Amino acid sequence: MQDTVAVALITSLSTLAAAALTGLVGALSIRRQLAHQLTVARQESAERRATRRDELRRASYVGLMSACD
Repeated sequence: MQDTVAVALITSLSTLAAAALTGLVGALSIRRQLAHQLTVARQESAERRATRRDELRRASYVGLMSACD
């Protein structure tokens, strides 16, 4: 009886440890993925702002040159 209880305890603890390890690896993977997505979103936002700024500048220069003619 003692052996059966010991084997059951070892089995359950190893299963619990494996589940915890799997959860930890999954959480770290998701964290890394979210950090990458945030970086990409920030870069895209900066590119959109720069493009918009360039468009406004170009339009202002065209307006200035048109007014000077």
